[in-house]
Amino acid sequence: MSRDIRRLINFTEQPQTFSNGSPASSLQEGGVSVSLEGGRLAVLRKHKGLVFKSFMTSDGNQYVDRNLQVSGEIRGNELEYTNHNVESPGTDKVYLGVNGKAKNTSIDHTTTWIAPYNGVLKKILLYGNASGGNTAVGLHINSNTTAQKTITQSLSSTTTLEYIFSDLNSFDKGNLISISVQCSSDPTHLRAVCVWQYNTLNR
Repeated sequence: MSRDIRRLINFTEQPQTFSNGSPASSLQEGGVSVSLEGGRLAVLRKHKGLVFKSFMTSDGNQYVDRNLQVSGEIRGNELEYTNHNVESPGTDKVYLGVNGKAKNTSIDHTTTWIAPYNGVLKKILLYGNASGGNTAVGLHINSNTTAQKTITQSLSSTTTLEYIFSDLNSFDKGNLISISVQCSSDPTHLRAVCVWQYNTLNR
């Protein structure tokens, strides 16, 4: 094989830089392009006719264009959602049940659950069939009837209301967690969804 033929076979294009857009269609074999896509730095390389792309960011976040396939575990701050329903809570202080929708005014095995990891309560969304008036929502730890954190807002009829917990909302692995709700007027039927964030780094 001559030197010229070997040179052509082993030829790779020098890196190319573009200010924006991804010129994948014009990329030659072995070529590399760097471009900006939505504030992210995209690096493309063509190898054996296929274009490979990865993103670099300035904020430390990672972005995936399509599917993410992981053979191992994903660990970090993971979100989980729990749904609850209460029939005719009235104006009593009620605790959201783990299963079922019966009204319960005490903290017991049906209104507590175990925290699987250290975490925080991010928010609670409430929906009443009727107005609940001033409605207080509380986070309780280890069956303490005094809430660690309470937020009060006005719950209107057939409107979803969001309670954001930004402080005094953490708990430890193994703690018993409960959520209380107390309305100033009976919302008839009460629906709730709680958003939890667990730190699964240390399993």
